[in-house]
Amino acid sequence: MRKDRGKKLPSGTSPNIAYTLYEEYGGDDCLQPIDLDFVRLLMEGIGGEDLIRFVSVEYAARAQAVFETLGFPGLSFQNVWLTFSAMMPIMYPS
Repeated sequence: MRKDRGKKLPSGTSPNIAYTLYEEYGGDDCLQPIDLDFVRLLMEGIGGEDLIRFVSVEYAARAQAVFETLGFPGLSFQNVWLTFSAMMPIMYPS
């Protein structure tokens, strides 16, 4: 990020970092506490997990099973492409 001395908000960093590390940028924690059980209840009332599901339950289960056969210790930014490359031929054999 480019520094901009004329900005009122933090400059030279992403907004996500400035919000997360607000104290380092002279900010205040203005987030309001919420009742997570109430949020879950609301979410269930309008569709539940299906609202945030990107693939079918069956596809997710198949992908998870394939991932587990590969022996990776976990998924990270460092191994995501290697994981994808290893899973593709198994998920979509030619």
